[in-house]
Amino acid sequence: MKHNIDALLDKYWEGETSVAEENIIKEYYKSGNVHPDHLPFADLFGYFEKSGHVTMPATISLEKPAGKMTSIRSWMIAAAAASVLLIASIFVIKNNEALPQENTAISTLAKGEIEDPEEALRVTKEALAMVSKNFNKSKNKLKEQMAVLDKATVFK
Repeated sequence: MKHNIDALLDKYWEGETSVAEENIIKEYYKSGNVHPDHLPFADLFGYFEKSGHVTMPATISLEKPAGKMTSIRSWMIAAAAASVLLIASIFVIKNNEALPQENTAISTLAKGEIEDPEEALRVTKEALAMVSKNFNKSKNKLKEQMAVLDKATVFK
């Protein structure tokens, strides 16, 4: 019998068993006379047997929750999304207005190569002055922040 069940289990794992052969395997595990080599699969076939008797109710109730809460909640979500969109739009518009639109070194360089040496010198000086100005701003902000950290008692 063990040899026959081994062959049926091999066919089962390959997906080649018929319904009748699967019923033979189920009956083998239901009988309780299971060879120790086949015990690891006993729970699997026992589960198949138990789950075969599970039924679904004839009707399923799909009632919508009553009340204004869902309506109010959806309006609140829509209002929050609209306000975030409005704030983001204002932020983008303000930042675009803050950008300089004058003829600077960057806009001159963006046009292409500069042929005139004096113009190139002017653009270079302007670009270096802009870098220096931004560097000094950052340096001053860093000094201010370091002064605040020096006053903090956490690092002492």
